[in-house]
Amino acid sequence: MKKGLVLAGGGSRGAYQIGVWQALRELGFEIEAVAGTSVGALNAAMIAQDDFDTALSLWEQLTTEDILEGIPEADLSTPEGWLQAARGFVENIGSASAAPLHHLVRQVVDEEKVRQSPIDFGIVTVRFPDFKPMVLTKEKMEPGKLTDYILASASCFPAMKSYQIGKEQFIDGGYYNNLPIEIAVKQGADDIIAVDLQAIGLVRSAHYPKVRIRTLRCHWDLGPVLVFDPAVSQHNVRLGYLDGLRLFGKVSGRFYAFVPGQLRRVAALLMPFLGESCARCSFGLVASQGLPMEEQGKLRLLQTLGLKGDHRYELDRFLMRCAETGGEALGLDPCALYDADAFVDAALEAYRAHIQHAADDLSVTRADALLAAALRLSKSGLPALSAFAADCLWEVFTHRTRPHCLWVLAVHHPEAFVAGIFLLLCRQLREPRLLD
Repeated sequence: MKKGLVLAGGGSRGAYQIGVWQALRELGFEIEAVAGTSVGALNAAMIAQDDFDTALSLWEQLTTEDILEGIPEADLSTPEGWLQAARGFVENIGSASAAPLHHLVRQVVDEEKVRQSPIDFGIVTVRFPDFKPMVLTKEKMEPGKLTDYILASASCFPAMKSYQIGKEQFIDGGYYNNLPIEIAVKQGADDIIAVDLQAIGLVRSAHYPKVRIRTLRCHWDLGPVLVFDPAVSQHNVRLGYLDGLRLFGKVSGRFYAFVPGQLRRVAALLMPFLGESCARCSFGLVASQGLPMEEQGKLRLLQTLGLKGDHRYELDRFLMRCAETGGEALGLDPCALYDADAFVDAALEAYRAHIQHAADDLSVTRADALLAAALRLSKSGLPALSAFAADCLWEVFTHRTRPHCLWVLAVHHPEAFVAGIFLLLCRQLREPRLLD
């Protein structure tokens, strides 16, 4: 089978694609055709010339100033800084100069190496103003114009001006197809990995019954498309690397990365505590004739865990979903590679870092008081709210009171409630003395 890699446009999120490429190199997936749009076209060119070190170094250092001139500087270490950066783009839309990007592309792309490479290469751009799509392989690009067509594909209009080649103007290929699988197929690839950055742009249907197409989309937020920050890029390279390994079964987990078999071991460690916890806290998710709020809460939990309508799920599957959803609510690092013990310990460490004592004097028989406390804590973020949910469940579990009003928390804050369930089980595993 001929192996192909297709890379979507997505600005600064393109760092993720370099991480995927890193994984494919380690796994021996030999790319024979590569195609891309916008930033995907730039990454595709570096892949065609087999220059991983240059690509990685570029992305690990890239800043917004390396791409555009005329955008006010902002401190990207704070939420306020991100807002300032976004405001700067809006205020300067269309007037920012892409001269730094033009210089950068000509520095890192070697046209001769791309043309001489055994790897097929293609990009998409759009002629302006008639919006005619231009689907181009390297053979169709005039000599000396390959970098120009990459820049044309990456001209993110209207944030950037259109790009001129000869007497014609071109804009971002995302106006036609942001994930050009068709190019790789036409080049004969029948085993294709497509990396979608979930950015603005049209993605055309790719229905090829005889072609194996695997599409990667990151679960995690890869950041604003036009804000380039080295720390964020390094983070995204790591996410792409782990997702690339996951695609081939080298790590397990839906969106956290576990050593193979270790997520299932998390479930095995927690399983002995599930039955008693369900009985005392009434969070068994099987159909019942409970109170309306309880039934609604259970439905919300099933939806949150991706188990809605599935009444045949296995308990270990329920626990694995609780672990990952709970980990996300607690803000665990998605760039780490976990074993079972490390994941449980990280969850408990996050709990202790955000623990609140609002439940100490709170009667869990009063739904209004529970919601008031949850509203107050929600301003501190989802990890703090998750720690609060864990405290509430622990209070019910240890005092054996009927927890019907807890379902109000499940209805309004299901992710935090799932994290609370996960933490309740983790605490029984790691802190058995508290049960004496």
